[in-house]
Amino acid sequence: LKAAVEAAGEDARLSPGGVRLRNSVKAGDRLMADPDQLHRILVNLMKNARQAIQGSPERDGRGAVRVAFERRGETDIITVADDGPGLPARALSNLFQPFAGSGRPGGAGLGLAIARELAQAHGGDLALVANGAAGAVFEVTLPGAPSPPAAPGRKARAGEEA
Repeated sequence: LKAAVEAAGEDARLSPGGVRLRNSVKAGDRLMADPDQLHRILVNLMKNARQAIQGSPERDGRGAVRVAFERRGETDIITVADDGPGLPARALSNLFQPFAGSGRPGGAGLGLAIARELAQAHGGDLALVANGAAGAVFEVTLPGAPSPPAAPGRKARAGEEA
């Protein structure tokens, strides 16, 4: 997942001199998802965050997008948070509706709609979990990958598959 986040950050045009990527995903973090569709989800979220930050005059084109991963029970969660101006109130009621949920002038509102549809096709979802002057936070939830089987000759511990 760490490499997938880095690649998506490049395609979303995040850069050290402007809106930078803070990738908190650990090297061993893995999840079950179609790589191309996961890439599309991440690029759409990061691109939206970059555009929001760059569209905020007081930010002078600088900011950060943080991506983190955690497993909660049977659910994998990718968090994409930015330090931009947050989403305007007018965008919130139609946030995931194509052609209606854009938070910026001239935007079609397709990025979030597509990202949510792709997450849902994986049996998960995409939700805005925080929004305000400190930025926006989205969570992509996906069904967790099954635990790997116990190594041959090793007895499974409680909670592990045998």
